[in-house]
Amino acid sequence: MLSKSECIIFGSQSYGEADLLVHFFSKQDGIQYGIAKSAKKSKRRFVNCLCTFHVSELEYDIKNLSELCFIRSGRLKEYFSGIYSDYKKMVLASHFLDIVKAFSPPSLVDQKVFDLLRFSLRYLSKEVEPFKIYLYFSLNAISLGGYGIRIDRCINCNRIYRGKGKAVFIPSKGGISCLRCQKGREGHGLMLSPESINLMYYLQRQESDLIKKVDITHKAISEIRRVIQAHLRWHFGNQIKTFRYLEALPFE
Repeated sequence: MLSKSECIIFGSQSYGEADLLVHFFSKQDGIQYGIAKSAKKSKRRFVNCLCTFHVSELEYDIKNLSELCFIRSGRLKEYFSGIYSDYKKMVLASHFLDIVKAFSPPSLVDQKVFDLLRFSLRYLSKEVEPFKIYLYFSLNAISLGGYGIRIDRCINCNRIYRGKGKAVFIPSKGGISCLRCQKGREGHGLMLSPESINLMYYLQRQESDLIKKVDITHKAISEIRRVIQAHLRWHFGNQIKTFRYLEALPFE
């Protein structure tokens, strides 16, 4: 089956003398692996379109879902130069790809996740507040992937959270617990301030073009970051290889 689709390149590596093995996220066909024949020699079919993070229009044949596809040609549509010039942004962008790979099985089509990833890479490349888009992407990707963090009510007593008072995030349950239910269990879970909980709720429901206007304190970034990482570790363990680089970054 011949397909032609916008794709986000997850990475590529040498495959034999002249070919490339390409890992990409197709808007039309989900995550795929394919062989780009003679890509290292071709000066016309794959010009600058198989680099990590690039958005390219690829033409490819899918014969069987369990086999590598054959990539016929590619054309660069969008690239994010600001990511390559900043180590912090490189780590975050790589982490975004890792999150998508963790919850998206091969060939699962999810255009909302594709659009979220593309927007987030673009924003990350251009803006000077990389951790704002880190929070936005992570919370929304987790939700779209079916692993959303429950912050609307207590996971124990089911009482609605009204936006006031602290709560505790419990990784094993994927949501927040009120302090009343946590009485006698101090030290279990991660404490969240009302500011952080309300911000998480807002970021998961806000249009992407409005996040520039959101003010986020260092305290909220620190709290939400810990919750996101604990949540992802609980569900995916060591599948997300970029954790060790992410944890070394100063979130300022």
